Formats: sequence, C-alpha cells, structure tokens
Amino acid sequence: MIAELYSDEKVFEVLAYSIDEEGISVSLGQSLLIDDEVDTDKAIVMKPDLYYCTQNMKELTPKSADGIVFVANGSEYHLYVAELKSSRLADIKRSDIKEKFDTIFERFFTCDYAHVFDNKTLPYNLVALNIWLVCDPLKLRLRAADEDEFIRLAAASKAKMRTLLADYAAGFKPYSFKGIVATVQPMLSPPVIEVDGFTDLLA
Repeated sequence: MIAELYSDEKVFEVLAYSIDEEGISVSLGQSLLIDDEVDTDKAIVMKPDLYYCTQNMKELTPKSADGIVFVANGSEYHLYVAELKSSRLADIKRSDIKEKFDTIFERFFTCDYAHVFDNKTLPYNLVALNIWLVCDPLKLRLRAADEDEFIRLAAASKAKMRTLLADYAAGFKPYSFKGIVATVQPMLSPPVIEVDGFTDLLA
C-alpha cells in the first residue's frame, strides 16, 4: 500500500522526505531507509500544509500539523502526526496546537485525504497512532557543543523534562481514529521512527 501512494497525484502534492523546522525534527531510523533515502515500500512522509496553503478557500486557510509519517511493518501500519516547535513550552499556545491537530483528524484524514487514510475499499490494519508535539523545552541543543554533549544534557535533565512535558500535555483532549485513541505526547527532538515503533530520547 505504501509504495502505491507515491504514484497518487493528490499525495504527490504533499509528499516530503523529512520533517524539520528551526532545528527541531523527526528522524527516520535505519529500518526505514535505503542508502540514507526513505524506503518507499515501508514509509511515506507528508506535509499537510502543502495542500492547505495551495487551496483557494473561501474561509481562512486551516492550520495543520507539520508532518505525517505513515509506516508499514508487514501487514501492520503505524501512523505518526507531528507538530514541531522551537519555542519554549511557556510560549506555545495550546489552542494553536489543538487547532492544528483538529485539522488533521477532522479534515485531512477523514475528508481531504480520506481516499488514503479512511477508504473503506482499501482497508489497512492500523495498530499504532502517535500524536507528537516535538520540541526542545530546555533549549539543550543550543547549549550543546555536539551530539554527545546533547545526549549527556538530555540524560541529566530527563526527570525535569518528563515532568515539564507531562504537565503541558495534560491540557489536550485525546483523539480517536480507526478505533485507536491517542493523546498528544510532547517529545524531545528528535524522536526516531523505526519500522516497528520509535525511540524516545527521554525513555
């Protein structure tokens, strides 16, 4: 199914190969890459904004999350929705984040791109739904000289960040899609998506 999406004209409008913004990112792991390129049999990356920003809408252009990653692990599918923010959590409006995720679940999946995600004639076995607010709330990357120092700083700040992120996430409602309920999870940038799950730097 994933490979077929690359030849879909409407999917082509939102096709991307990475999700990153102002130093914040979501990474694809080695199990989803071939020679450092996306394995088109296993994963596809989409940016909904590319669709909404090109439509001549009578109403205001809807805000939407930065990226979607759709992953196939054999007959099982994993779906990731990610919003990236480089600001401190105190400066990120929950109402803004809510509006972006609402657009994905109320329009993108079920209306504008329903032929991909909610097509009764093309069923797929969705086993995992992840909704991420990817951020760096303590600005660790700005403080780190290199990747090794970043990992050390993240490890040293793990307990503080878990509490900070959990408190922020408590204000969001859960979302439901294809029988799976998921809540918004703030994640330290960059979480790494693999074919069978993901790596959380704070785990």
